[in-house]
Amino acid sequence: MKYQTCSWQLRRFIQAGTRLQQSNWSLGARFARTSSSERPPDNPFPDFNNDPQKHPALPKRPVWDDDTEWEAALQKAQAVPSKKKLERSQLDDLGDFILSIAVRRKMTGYALLRFRDLLPLQFGIVDVSKHGPDEAQKKALEIAAALRDLREVAPQKLMQLAADGEEMDSLDEEMKNRQWKWIVALDDSTVDRGPPVNVRENKAQRTICMMQGLLIADCKRIFKSAPQVLNPRRSRQRLRVRGGPSPQVRKEIFEEACREVPDFPVVRHRTGTLKEDTYLMSDAWATARLAQRVVLLAQKREDPKLMARIREQARSPN
Repeated sequence: MKYQTCSWQLRRFIQAGTRLQQSNWSLGARFARTSSSERPPDNPFPDFNNDPQKHPALPKRPVWDDDTEWEAALQKAQAVPSKKKLERSQLDDLGDFILSIAVRRKMTGYALLRFRDLLPLQFGIVDVSKHGPDEAQKKALEIAAALRDLREVAPQKLMQLAADGEEMDSLDEEMKNRQWKWIVALDDSTVDRGPPVNVRENKAQRTICMMQGLLIADCKRIFKSAPQVLNPRRSRQRLRVRGGPSPQVRKEIFEEACREVPDFPVVRHRTGTLKEDTYLMSDAWATARLAQRVVLLAQKREDPKLMARIREQARSPN
């Protein structure tokens, strides 16, 4: 009995010593791992899933020698790209749009261009054939209604053109609400024709003259600008095309317009052949080119120094 008690106590003593030895070994091994140079670095990012209350610390304000440097750096960091405005040139002071009108008894063609570079904005034809041959006033009223629509559409087309061409990102309110300058030209076809030889031609020319007179008065009210009545012969000479208003000469003007203006509008018959009404738009386009030249020449003549220098050059023998 005494032997069993001693063996039991001895066994407990041995087990306690074994546990103490294992704990000392594990403690030393733990400190050995953490004190080594190969221990994994601490995670710099907090675990938001385990502890959603933790948030990363905001960066502190950097130390600057001067507060102005800090403000300048802050403005540079928060800088927003400014809107690109439509750049205006000296030619824009003379006019923004050129509207040329070619009046005939049954049809009227027009060409809307930008004054600066003669960039085409819109071409069109107004059909007034539904009115009688002597109803010049009704025809003029219908044409004037189309011109009022052009006055509203022209700035929108210019804005769209500038946005597509990346000339500006958006137009300011000042550009949208400002007064646009118009140059209006009228293709005087009656001057380009000979005297009437019969009653029919007499009535036709008289109707065209009445329509032109009414449109001149309407353009003064609509565009706040008196139209320039130009001779079509000068328009053709500007394009180096000689001859009268024959179909062949007008065809040459149309071909020149197609070369200068991509996708020039064409009116065709059902059979696909070219309709002569298309020539009204090309005639108006040629008149618009001449109108720009007339305005530029008038500006040059207002410069006395330039005119004096030109006179001296003309008088010099060399």
